[in-house]
Amino acid sequence: MRPRTKRCEGRMTACVVAGGLLALATPGFGQGGDDPATATPIGSLPFVDTGTTLGFTDDSDEVCPFTDSTSPDVYYVITPESDIAIDIDLCESDYDTKVYVYDAALGLIACNDDACSDAAGNPFRSRLAGVPLAAGATHYLVIDGFGGEAGDYLMVVEESSTACTSAPPFLDDASALDFDGVDDFVKVAPVAALALGDAITLETWVYPDSVAAFGNMITKASDITVNYALRYETDGSLGFFYRAASDTGWFEYNSDGGVIGPGRWQHVAVTHTFGTADIAVYVDGLPVGGFWSATPTEGPMTTDESLLFGGTALTPGGTTMRLVDGRLDEVRIWNVARNAKDIAASFNAVLDGDEPGLVGYWRFEEGAGGSAADTAGGYTGSLVGPTWFELDECAPPCPSDVDGSGDVGFTDLLAILSNWGPCAGCGEDLDGSGDVGFTDLLAVLSDWGGCPVATGACCLPGACEDLSADDCTARGGVYNAGESCADIGCPGDDGWIVSAPLVWSGDTCTDGFDCDLESARDSRWQITIPADGSWTFSVCGASFDTVMFLGTTPCSEDVAASDDACDIASEIQVDLTAGVYYLTLEGFSSDECGGYTLAVSQK
Repeated sequence: MRPRTKRCEGRMTACVVAGGLLALATPGFGQGGDDPATATPIGSLPFVDTGTTLGFTDDSDEVCPFTDSTSPDVYYVITPESDIAIDIDLCESDYDTKVYVYDAALGLIACNDDACSDAAGNPFRSRLAGVPLAAGATHYLVIDGFGGEAGDYLMVVEESSTACTSAPPFLDDASALDFDGVDDFVKVAPVAALALGDAITLETWVYPDSVAAFGNMITKASDITVNYALRYETDGSLGFFYRAASDTGWFEYNSDGGVIGPGRWQHVAVTHTFGTADIAVYVDGLPVGGFWSATPTEGPMTTDESLLFGGTALTPGGTTMRLVDGRLDEVRIWNVARNAKDIAASFNAVLDGDEPGLVGYWRFEEGAGGSAADTAGGYTGSLVGPTWFELDECAPPCPSDVDGSGDVGFTDLLAILSNWGPCAGCGEDLDGSGDVGFTDLLAVLSDWGGCPVATGACCLPGACEDLSADDCTARGGVYNAGESCADIGCPGDDGWIVSAPLVWSGDTCTDGFDCDLESARDSRWQITIPADGSWTFSVCGASFDTVMFLGTTPCSEDVAASDDACDIASEIQVDLTAGVYYLTLEGFSSDECGGYTLAVSQK
């Protein structure tokens, strides 16, 4: 997390104290402009300015979530030299503020109302985090007020220190799905196991390109028949809602505003026991506050509707609405209400897929094709428009390293002690309670030392292990940054060395004639099965007539074989004990080869 920023401002100079170091910030001109034509320019960052909106014109108003503002507003303009993300802070202003970011055509990019309080605890101030700005493009920052409020403001604009924008932090992920906000979604056919009526936990990583419109991330609904839904809203809040089983009304819970912003990856989760007021919302593993619009008195409608990611079917004709503009990854659905410890322990980790209560788990790791595998329940999603987005590695989070040094140590401890007490939204408030106190102190002490390091697939002779770069080099391996053994595997004498569950795309036409089970070219894997149980090996949908063999030694079929299990393609379903197995995929005849996607999952 980013350390709390303190300011010392004046008409000629301004400074920002961050992480215990004093850094000069560009001083402002003391006032924003009245409209886009007279907007005050923002040069280098960080940028600090003070001014007033009193006596200026009311030019703009946006729904985030409140509208009908008659407040005067002022304009700033920024044209960055490179692609950046910025944070805009109005928390220390003297009145109830709103803040907007527009593009050159005054199209809304982001807005916020009520994300923070000032140091004295006065609420209803505004803040935006991680707002993406394109290189060479003109962007306007607008300071407005709620209702008719106006007054003096203090604005701090900094380049966002969010560590990870390309991939969800600390996940060995290769791809995600990118939704255009117009007509993209993923559809999972109706299935009884996903119709939940007792308890629920919904989780996903989300990277909004914009929160200017509602975006339904996970929805099981059609028309007004809503079993459950989780969305982000225009004020940066999270909304969870469902239709009463008696069809007499809605139950909706909204988190605090400003917890979700564009231009960055965040993990969101909601846990709820249906028919009660018991609910919790989490962002990046930490709880956030919120309220019920009406306290639930009964459970939800559980009629058989499709499950959608990235939108919701709200009209009788099935037209998809409230579409996500951005990326989704790692969607998880549970039939239990997970607790805070469970969420914190696994939100930034890859699951096995067989955890108790996990009924659906879509990792979006295929990277190509028109379907998304469910490694928990086997309920495949069909892509309607979204495109695959290749991810890059990001550093693991280390919240207790408040000074960003790479180690948790004495300066982090001093930062906690110097900000002791009420400190809503600051970096030293590690548990998100609104106060810096003993739990934050204990977090620093428990994490004392070096921060977690990123791992990647380390290809060793005859094996693949997920190791740090240093450990891999020390053992003479080949390090693959940002990858895991489950995702890429390593080449071996007996095929690709991989671990299940996995999704693997390839083409046998580029492989050799290594096994004599059939006369065709073959693809081979040395697969580690991590747990006893029923496992499925499927290449259904392959472009050619396949035969598949599973054995306990290379190029063998002593466990199982399959031909034409799904049309002309192969699928093996078999009970296995944990261990290493050898899988061979070939064509039915010598001239048969082609593309395939292998999915290995546990039932």
